Amino acid sequence: MPRIDGRNLARLFLAGFIFAVILQLISAQNTLTGTLPPCPIRWVSGVPCPGCGMTRALLALARGELGLAFALHPFAYLVLFLAVVFAFIPKQVRSWWFGLSAKQRFWSGVVAITSVLALWFFRLFLDSIP
Repeated sequence: MPRIDGRNLARLFLAGFIFAVILQLISAQNTLTGTLPPCPIRWVSGVPCPGCGMTRALLALARGELGLAFALHPFAYLVLFLAVVFAFIPKQVRSWWFGLSAKQRFWSGVVAITSVLALWFFRLFLDSIP
């Protein structure tokens, strides 16, 4: 049985993305977006989560709708990029990451989390404007 690690998860993600691209190419309609379940956090609380729109943004990327993907969730590009990097050059990523000092890794995490939360708050604020 294959080991489930970051590389295999990234490859599985990319396989699903390629499958979505193929479905979008052979279908004249947007077949996938209409069948997606709603975000459970938004469904229960009425407030979108920080990742709301990511799946639809990735499907928009699969269709080649770059502007729509950015509007739905700007970090979709980053997620796709990181999946490619982790799928194909995981050893280089690991050696680069652990080549950083503990302080640099900590602040990288702080910047990443702050960026996601800042985008989330910004989008919440925009939704509240009439």
